[in-house]
Amino acid sequence: MLSPVALRQDVENLQLIRESLPGAAKRRAPLRSSMSPRDSLREVALRLFDERGFKAVTVRDIMEVQGLTAGAMYNHFRSKELVLVSLITDSVGGLEGYLRVAFSVSEPDDRPARLAALVYAHARYQCEYAPLARVSSNEFVHLPANAKRELATRLLRIRAHQVGVTTEGIKRGEFDIDNPEIAVMEFQGMAAKMSEWYDIKGPFDPARMSRYHAKIVLRIVGGKTSDAVFDALDDAFRTIRL
Repeated sequence: MLSPVALRQDVENLQLIRESLPGAAKRRAPLRSSMSPRDSLREVALRLFDERGFKAVTVRDIMEVQGLTAGAMYNHFRSKELVLVSLITDSVGGLEGYLRVAFSVSEPDDRPARLAALVYAHARYQCEYAPLARVSSNEFVHLPANAKRELATRLLRIRAHQVGVTTEGIKRGEFDIDNPEIAVMEFQGMAAKMSEWYDIKGPFDPARMSRYHAKIVLRIVGGKTSDAVFDALDDAFRTIRL
């Protein structure tokens, strides 16, 4: 684990990221009541993209729900494509922030604990920002080419890091799987699907769901770790307000 100062900095940075993300499963009332017109517009667009799909939503739809004129909307975004870019860019940044906290909590020489922490953080993000995660996954194809390339590169970097952790675990005899690339794609796919069915009002909170998901992943790869890493993750994320 990194020093308490370094971990605290990662947690504080994630707090700032989360305060700007739309579509949280829970959000503090004061933040919503003080939301800027730009952020309010993004919340509306996110809801419409999630409900109808990006292609079915028009600029007029967003304007009507938000109560804006075309000129007022274009003060913030010149097109609905740029609204989508803003949302998915924030989604990728949010996921990166979650993973940085997981990286800080886990020891670099403990591959099972590090892999567990990374998949826990990925799953927790999917649960806590399900609408944003769904739109990011389902509507990614509609991004302009330059934004798609940039964000795809960032997502591939995330995958490559997890492949590296898994590969090292295989070399050291800590994991029992043949292909780390395929394994990581499976883990990430499992986590991404959680945003499709997870219900924040259901019987399992995000911490419990994320812990369960991480333990399933460890069983698949044949790795073992103690609950200490999950307890540390729970403590770290508990300090960050949605």
